[in-house]
Amino acid sequence: MTKLSSDVFAPIASFYTRGESPLFEEIAGQELPEPYRNLLNHSRDMTPTLEDHHSTVIHLNIMKSYRDREIYHRQVVLLSEEGEPVEFGAIAIHLTAFQDTPRQRILEGYEPLGAILEEFDIEHECKPVAFFRTQSDLAMMEAFELTDGTTVYGRCTELLEKSGIPLAEVVEVLPPARL
Repeated sequence: MTKLSSDVFAPIASFYTRGESPLFEEIAGQELPEPYRNLLNHSRDMTPTLEDHHSTVIHLNIMKSYRDREIYHRQVVLLSEEGEPVEFGAIAIHLTAFQDTPRQRILEGYEPLGAILEEFDIEHECKPVAFFRTQSDLAMMEAFELTDGTTVYGRCTELLEKSGIPLAEVVEVLPPARL
């Protein structure tokens, strides 16, 4: 496994102190086992993908956040309406890429970015740049309500305006599949 060092892992790495970050092993999208391959290996936003998969509205729970100039960083858990964790992750949102109203909604922190992009009809592309597996660490175990570490899968994604301007970089980790 490779240590968190690549820029694609920067959104999540910023929430760990040096030497404490989990180890991520980059893998090809086609190497993801199901149901992860279907949920991660595509160029769609995760919020609507998870809403379709779980047949529920997805809610946002911000675990930690900070603002570095015009980049808003947050470590989050996405939850189903029943409160089941469906994703853990971190995002770096480029606030200058958004108009006033969506920017304010982002900073309020009540809904996932994907829901805001959809609500405001913000045209963009979702570009997965890496897929990975890792052992769940303490933050992931807390987010997923696990009692011990287990293998989890995820992806690193860039969200770009149609013109190519970055909207956000995201690291998305799915909970262990309950097969």
